[in-house]
Amino acid sequence: MRKKDKTKFPVARIKKIMQMDEEVGKMAQATPVLISKSLELFMQSIVDDVCKHARVCNSRKVTTTHLKRCIESTACYDFLTDTVEAVVDDGDGGGPEACIARVAELSANGDGERAGGLGGGAEER
Repeated sequence: MRKKDKTKFPVARIKKIMQMDEEVGKMAQATPVLISKSLELFMQSIVDDVCKHARVCNSRKVTTTHLKRCIESTACYDFLTDTVEAVVDDGDGGGPEACIARVAELSANGDGERAGGLGGGAEER
């Protein structure tokens, strides 16, 4: 008996979107499931990074500005820079340079948990 794959994104819709491209022919049954899981992991990664930026900037809310700063300061999100180019920077948290510098400093030191409370522990809830 096969194990039912639990995904957060609809597999049928992913398959339909993929088949809209004329170059995509037949695909294995596991392909949309893998795309769904990849999308889930990517979304979790970017949300965690944006939350880290918001905490470093002493913000209680995650805004589009935090998303923009995260994308601009993280090399693996370079493909999204054109998408966030039009977002207006509201200057939340002491300016973009200050927040980006603090995030870069914490990432370089490798102690994001200790410095600045980036751990997301229960004490913040």
